[in-house]
This record gives sequence, structure tokens and C-alpha cells, in this order.
Amino acid sequence: MMITFLASSRNSPVLAIRYCEAPLDAVGRTRDEVRVLRGSSRQFEQVTMGLGFREKYKSAVIAFAPGDDPSDEDIEAILDEFEEVCCAGLDKTRLCFVAYLHRSPDKVDVHVLIAKVDLWTGLQLNAAPPGWERDFDPLRDAWNWRMGWARPDDPRRARALQPGAASPGDAARIRARLAVEPDTKKLLAEMLTARVRAGVVNNRADVVAALSEFGEITRDPADFVSVKLPGHAKAVRLRGTLFSAGFDSTVFLAPRPLLGGRGDGAKTELEIDPEQEREARTRLQAAIARRAVHNLRRYRLTTRRKNNNAVSAPSPELVRQLYVGPPPTPPPD
Repeated sequence: MMITFLASSRNSPVLAIRYCEAPLDAVGRTRDEVRVLRGSSRQFEQVTMGLGFREKYKSAVIAFAPGDDPSDEDIEAILDEFEEVCCAGLDKTRLCFVAYLHRSPDKVDVHVLIAKVDLWTGLQLNAAPPGWERDFDPLRDAWNWRMGWARPDDPRRARALQPGAASPGDAARIRARLAVEPDTKKLLAEMLTARVRAGVVNNRADVVAALSEFGEITRDPADFVSVKLPGHAKAVRLRGTLFSAGFDSTVFLAPRPLLGGRGDGAKTELEIDPEQEREARTRLQAAIARRAVHNLRRYRLTTRRKNNNAVSAPSPELVRQLYVGPPPTPPPD
């Protein structure tokens, strides 16, 4: 199972709802089941269409690998914790979102649309700020280690790039394509994958050397490599197994079994690791606490704080009950 937020959600909220409720997915495959799990699409549309923000909502996908086979109870429990991370420290009624279940013969996805607003104050609330992976990866890891589900960080099933790679042409043609190709990450991954299969690239040093043929290596920490290509204003950051410090062509080329559940609920001891789950939950609680500190400071209730985006602000009496801070100054006579 993995949790992903789209980099930007600047399309119309109405189009997002239509996509989530459509009987076909993005590539035209029929969805066997489309069901609203939580929230109201009507409320989500009303709230987001009234916002003055450039980006009105965030879009997330909780994706299960073939064979994970989550139960309805599993999905509900994951959504509970997903909500807790999104609005840590705040009442959940301050968040407007709608969650859809998409089920097909070989996989299950949950698509979540989250309005970028705190309903009580009308302030912009971003459930997935830069670095959101630090908060949501522990949630993903805890469930994967608990249930024995497929893990995206498992080297036996990892892709060359997130997402995948294919086969390239020669170096001259690659340089020509890099000048006009919008998806430079995919092209560089294709080039490296072909060299791995040819036995030319075998480890991280070989990867860095190959990339340096096409641009300047600006950074190469353990989990990614950044390369600045000619004519590009910024360096391209490349992540994935192919670009990690522990890259090994032998592991990369080994057959990759289908991991995760078998559909009958049986898991092996190797797939389930209570100690790893406990470690992930420790990180998850730290992430929630960290977010709660920010949210309580940012969205602190006052008797006067409300703007035009607030659509379900509490009553003045409730504000006074929940207010944290110095007593408000009474108005002059």
C-alpha cells in the first residue's frame, strides 16, 4: 500500500469529482465499484468553488497493490488515521473532504479530495505541504508492516524510477531528446536501465558517472541524484531504486515476485514485522504531534477570527469555550 498526493491540484473541483465518480479510470478501464466512503461531494463542491485560493483542494490516493486485499474495516481504520494526520490537533469537523472507493478486479484504490481550508476560520489549510511524505510515510509503513502488504520501498519490487522506465537509444539521440523532452526524468531512467541490462552500469558510482555525461551532478546524497542539464534553469532530482546509494544491478535485475497478501488472509512471518510496525507508529505519533503544534498555533480560535472562506464556523459561545490565549479585550463603550 502506498499514499500519494498529486503535486498540484489546480483543476476545477467539479472535474475532480466527475473523475472520481466516473465508471472508467484514467486509461479507460472499467471500475467494478465506485462508492463514497466518507464526506459529501456536494459539500466539497460548494466549499471549494467558493474559495479564493489559487489551489482550492488537494488530491490524494491510497493505493493497494494487487494481492493486498484490504477489508472494509482496514480501509476505514486507515482513513481514520489519515484524517488524524491531515487535521492533527484540530476537530475533524474543521476539514472538508470526500473519499471514494475504486475497486477493480486486481486492485483497490481510495481517492481523497481535501478542501484547502479550515472551515471554522476560513484560513488556508494545506493537508500536504512540501515534505508531506515525512508525515504520511509512517502511516503507510505501519500498515504495511502490520498486514504484510506490498511495500514501495522493498527492493524486490521497486521501480527504476517513480514511476517506471523502459529502454533507450544511443547517447547522441538521448542528448537530442533531452533538449526537447518534457519528461527528462523518464528519459534518463530509460538510458540507465538499458545500460544496467547491458552490464555497463552496476552500482551507484556507475550511475553517477553515466548521468555526468549528460549534465552537471549538483547533489548525490543517499536517496537521490540531482543533475543540471544544459539549457535547464534548475537541476533535475532523480529518486528511486536506480538512484539510491545502495543500488546493485544484481538485485535490480533479479525477478520481482508479486508481494503482499494472497487474497486468503494468510501472511508469512517475513512479510509481517511487529517491531517495524512499532517503529513506524512511533514516527507517526511524532508527526501528528509536530503537526498539532503548528495547527493549534496557526488556526487558534478567537472571538473575532473569521473571514469570507469560513463556512461552518462555531457559535460565539463555542469559540469562548475553546479559546486558548489571553482574554479578548472588550470593545470600548
